[in-house]
Amino acid sequence: MIFRRRFRATCTAVYDAWTAPAKLTRWFGPAIATSTVSELDVRVGGEWRIVMVMPDGVPYPLKGVYAETVPAERL
Repeated sequence: MIFRRRFRATCTAVYDAWTAPAKLTRWFGPAIATSTVSELDVRVGGEWRIVMVMPDGVPYPLKGVYAETVPAERL
């Protein structure tokens, strides 16, 4: 997938929002969900795992593998 968005933030700040667990859990998923990071191995071939929990307690695990990482540039 390729996502392109414009933000009033530096490239470093956006990259950090995706790669720092404390920052990622503040915005990831819908506002009604609570997200936790199980793994963020930010390197080519590394995995990410996030669990979103809805108000009814149902967990939604998500995972992926990093195909490319260039700090503050590509993820």
